[in-house]
Amino acid sequence: MSDSFDNLPIPLDSLPKFEEVTLTPIASKYAIVAHVQYGITYLVLIVLTLSNYFFIQKEIPYVWWIVFVLFALVALLHIYKLMHIKTRQYGFRTHDVLFKRGVITTTTTIIPFNKIQHLAVHQGWTSRYLGLASLEFFTAGGDSSDLEIPGIALQEAYQWRDLVLDKISSLPLVENIKIEAPENLTNEEL
Repeated sequence: MSDSFDNLPIPLDSLPKFEEVTLTPIASKYAIVAHVQYGITYLVLIVLTLSNYFFIQKEIPYVWWIVFVLFALVALLHIYKLMHIKTRQYGFRTHDVLFKRGVITTTTTIIPFNKIQHLAVHQGWTSRYLGLASLEFFTAGGDSSDLEIPGIALQEAYQWRDLVLDKISSLPLVENIKIEAPENLTNEEL
């Protein structure tokens, strides 16, 4: 064992730059999923409004203003969601996966393959109809460090999943680690 210790500086220009990776936008058909989700929200608002008008028959002050504000908020959220969908991009490199998103602020998530515990391909009913899927990466860090890439063509999602699984399975495992305790310690002291 060597007694020398090196702690050399790392020049910033020698680090790989994720900004140079060409990212792939998610499928434009994924916007239809947002239209369906917000369409259902509009439908629920309309049903609630009409049920108040026809069945309850009790005049609620300013009900039409409340309904108008709710519809306006849902419409603004719908527009924001569509803008957000257009910013979503993903990419794969030799050792990691990247996902970039954001309208007002931009977030780029990078997960190294050696941190991925498992992954899954998901399809909702609208996505299934459109031939789209979501590829989800699970890490040991919990929900905040997991990553889901929506709006990928189903066949492509399975191809990416298989590629990442191959990369993960080829990573070296840490085996046969021996931790040696001093001989004078007893089991109770450990």
